[in-house]
Amino acid sequence: MSSFSPSPPQRSVALISLGCAKNLVDSECMLGILDQASYRLVSRPQEADIIIVNTCAFIEAAKTEAIEHILEMAEWKKKGRLSCLVVAGCLAQRYATEIASELPEVDIILGTTAISRIVRQIEHHYERQAGEEGPVIDAAYRPAGVLEHLDGPRLLSTGVSAYLKIAEGCSNHCTFCAIPAIRGPYRSRTMDSVLREAEELCAGDVGELTLVAQDTTRYGLDTEGKALLPQLLAELERNFDFIWIRFLYAYPEGVTDELLQVLANSRRIVPYLDLPIQHASDSLLRRMGRRLTTSELRALFAKIRNQLPEAILRTTVLLGFPGEEEEDVLKLLDFIREVEFDHLGAFVYSPEEGTAACRLPGQLPQELAAERAARVMECQQQISLKRRRSTIGDRELVLIEGSTEDGLFYCGRSRREAPESDGFIAVASEVELEIGSFCHPVRIVDASAYERTGVFAP
Repeated sequence: MSSFSPSPPQRSVALISLGCAKNLVDSECMLGILDQASYRLVSRPQEADIIIVNTCAFIEAAKTEAIEHILEMAEWKKKGRLSCLVVAGCLAQRYATEIASELPEVDIILGTTAISRIVRQIEHHYERQAGEEGPVIDAAYRPAGVLEHLDGPRLLSTGVSAYLKIAEGCSNHCTFCAIPAIRGPYRSRTMDSVLREAEELCAGDVGELTLVAQDTTRYGLDTEGKALLPQLLAELERNFDFIWIRFLYAYPEGVTDELLQVLANSRRIVPYLDLPIQHASDSLLRRMGRRLTTSELRALFAKIRNQLPEAILRTTVLLGFPGEEEEDVLKLLDFIREVEFDHLGAFVYSPEEGTAACRLPGQLPQELAAERAARVMECQQQISLKRRRSTIGDRELVLIEGSTEDGLFYCGRSRREAPESDGFIAVASEVELEIGSFCHPVRIVDASAYERTGVFAP
């Protein structure tokens, strides 16, 4: 440990957030807690006394990325300023012992239920006696700590678009997923808690509110015995003036007639449904621990298209699951062509230790799984091109988020594109546009498979 130990008001902190939007919310909560405790927040690691890497450990690629970032940040210790390296989040929760053993550069290991204790553990690190070995570890699962940081201070990093986490953990237990083991069972925030935070975000000029959880459609089941997402959405629309309200990471079995009705009757809730199907082979769906059959999925999407013609559909699929055959891939391709998803992500199965799937026979080579995923994305590319080109001529409300690298266009999103995942609209304008503003009308004049081009013509 460095001999230099600045006092709290002088200590500077840089935070690197990896992984999903839910992890980003945790990062923003840590920044809020540190800011409230008078730590100085900096964006450049080379200016920091303390660096926090908030990690993901969902799949092997995420773990590799996290370790690479940790080692990169550890290099600043050799240059003399960095005196505290914190590893937080999923990797810390799942592999605390291994991090302590294999990464001696790490000073604090902070699990997913210890986010609210970040200041306490940093102070503990600086108060330790010279010669004390090993990192400060706070990675034991604490049920009481699952949600407590979400009711504390938070510093937004996403401008006028903000995520609001409505629950933590997961109780679906898909056989390929380690999230329940890392984050614990599903725990819903109270509706009062969610609405209080929504009020604060609205007062802070947030225009786009995106609800997130591992499964948003499960919200309320663990506390009230019934799904409360439709009620929550209705309350948000009734009480606040967000321009767009959307929710991500919904499960197909949670899409009820009540939910579709709320979407159909709404002016502010975006009819954007992110519904991971994972596959279209019944035998694979059973082995994955998924609840709906292919015929039930087919009926669901037909109902959505019928009751909600304006629906924007996104899904994710998993290729290379143990036992997957070429016939299964062909079934998936046929299903994708039939439904015509607006957006689709194809992922390669990663055998995660501790999951039921990693013990299944029929594990496939990663190269074969990657080739199958590429075929799926090639199929989806044609569908995406068709869906986007069908919007040429439309006049849309667009949130301006930046500009293209060449500076010729602004970059924005309409209600058809969720934050960070669905491409963008390149907007040409003869007048200067403000970053963070909502512009209308933007007339769509061209489209490729993943991007659209529009002209702002007030």
